[in-house]
Amino acid sequence: MIYRVKTTDAFDEETLLRVYSLLSEDQKKYIDRKPYEKRVQSLCVRATLAEMLGEEIVPFIETNDSGRLMRLPDRRFISFSHSGKFAASACSDSPVGIDIQIFKPVSDKTINRVCTNDEVDYVQKNGAKSFFDIWTLKEAFVKCFGVSFAKAKGISFVTDGKINIKSCEYDRVYSEEYCCSILVYDKGAD
Repeated sequence: MIYRVKTTDAFDEETLLRVYSLLSEDQKKYIDRKPYEKRVQSLCVRATLAEMLGEEIVPFIETNDSGRLMRLPDRRFISFSHSGKFAASACSDSPVGIDIQIFKPVSDKTINRVCTNDEVDYVQKNGAKSFFDIWTLKEAFVKCFGVSFAKAKGISFVTDGKINIKSCEYDRVYSEEYCCSILVYDKGAD
């Protein structure tokens, strides 16, 4: 598994225009409908991917019918995420999911809506920022396994007060501003 997190201001306008020029017409239409900040984020995750892979161009990306499992032409799996000024990409030979979220206030209602009882206890014991451990893990799980968020909400990623994810290798990256989780399906863990 390889991954990269960068700020959107790490890419100059020339790079983003080059990335845009390499998109399919459908991808351009999709990006063009977004507000300016979201367009920049979408282009930055693709630029991050190309940079991470050491390629001059953004590789063609294919998705499954749900659009959740993305693959490169060489069959490696990839995943993207962005939040605020941060863009993140991951790549692996096995299904992979990445999610990044900037820290922001979160209500008890949201915590209870997203988390299982064990996860709510984890957040209460570890502080409000720990909610983003759970949130980003659930989002990465959705991307890794191509399932709905409703399914991920019903799975507890906390056992005995600690993060525990079956069938996956995972890594988390923190800064003062964000939490980022990366999950990779581990076939040998089944």
